[in-house]
Amino acid sequence: MSAPTGDPQETGQSDPIPSALRSRLLSRRGALAGALGGAGVALLGRAVAGQVTAPGITRGDCSKLPGLQLLFDWYARREILRHDELVPPLGWRLYSLSGMPVVFLYPSDWTPFAMWATGLTRSGAIAWQNTPSPSAYLVGARIVSPKQDALYEYVSGTLSGAALTLPQAATAAEQGVLGDGQTTDPICVYEDTTSFMHTWTRAGWYRDLAVVIGGNLYSDAGAYSPTTVISYQSFIGPESQFTELMRTVYIPIMFQFMMSGSSTIKPTPTPTPGF
Repeated sequence: MSAPTGDPQETGQSDPIPSALRSRLLSRRGALAGALGGAGVALLGRAVAGQVTAPGITRGDCSKLPGLQLLFDWYARREILRHDELVPPLGWRLYSLSGMPVVFLYPSDWTPFAMWATGLTRSGAIAWQNTPSPSAYLVGARIVSPKQDALYEYVSGTLSGAALTLPQAATAAEQGVLGDGQTTDPICVYEDTTSFMHTWTRAGWYRDLAVVIGGNLYSDAGAYSPTTVISYQSFIGPESQFTELMRTVYIPIMFQFMMSGSSTIKPTPTPTPGF
């Protein structure tokens, strides 16, 4: 299929997953994100070589994925990237969609897609749709690389009718991009349920791709209206390119969020695991 022109507002009727990427990820849907109000974006438990800096549980060794370790080190200021590496290059395009609070610059040769969801599939994956709905309170932004073998996505909002546990939320996010029933070969998993907003990071291999998804959630299992408030980011790319993608694409996007001054997308550094 032909790719959209790159303007998110022109992608509403297009399939968010190009055919080449679908064949690699077995996915059908993709997305741009709304807000968690003033809660901000908690992302990725800060795990280093199987250890964390605050309460939580880590299984596996995150340092086995150098690109993820680079992200941890940069955020903890152990890996100092030059200012010119953090600032998006001239020529990057603006992702902006009317009615959505998330705005960021992305590489001009990557293709953006906006997504919306009102619920889950039968297998528990986020059921993405490519057109807005009055009942869709979970939204997201996805950008896909020119070769359709890498992507970044930011997802945030509310799922009504379900109060997800942390493992269920992590699985819903992962299958929302990989496809129903698809799982990764685990590298490491971090979970923290001690804070108000539960936090997770999950990294794994899917065929020749590195898959990292991390975020936070708050679930309310009310008898009449169970609800899950969730926010996460996904980083996917070929193993051989993942560190370079992290350095040249993913971290510069996160740097924009940190510098934006907006509470809806600003990850605030804290001594607890989370971005």
